[in-house]
Amino acid sequence: MLASLDELLTANASTGRYLSGNQLNEVARFLQHGSDSLKAASFFTNNSSTLVADSLRKFIDQQPSLVGLGGILNDQAKLAACIRDLDLFLRFISYCVIAGNSTILEDNLLNGMREVYTSLGVSLSLMITAIRLLRDETIKGLAQENYSKPVKDSVSDYFKRIIEALQ
Repeated sequence: MLASLDELLTANASTGRYLSGNQLNEVARFLQHGSDSLKAASFFTNNSSTLVADSLRKFIDQQPSLVGLGGILNDQAKLAACIRDLDLFLRFISYCVIAGNSTILEDNLLNGMREVYTSLGVSLSLMITAIRLLRDETIKGLAQENYSKPVKDSVSDYFKRIIEALQ
């Protein structure tokens, strides 16, 4: 996005033209997106621990056998790995919000993720359930903070991409 703004300004500068009305509208959209993105990134930074903890608590409440004797989250290392992964998903979604697209998510997280989890014996259906709960907590938090519908929709779309990559 920043590169296209630079290209726009460079093209107009080289031809000695002011920006047209349509070009100014494009710049305004870019600046508005940047403002909304930075505000949303701040939300993720300030609330990530709570979002992960609340969604994990709901996950365990729904699946209490997971933490009991013989459960897959019955030891600290496995529980810590679950927390780490949920936080990782949230962090990458914050990057996507700033960038305005899912490229960083696709390139650095989703490619091969399903295969890695499968090879580690992680239940994909349980992982998807945990991610959905994290999505719900995140959208709820964004709504409580009065974030715009486009921000909430994009966050929801990024969660959807993670879930689709695991199916």
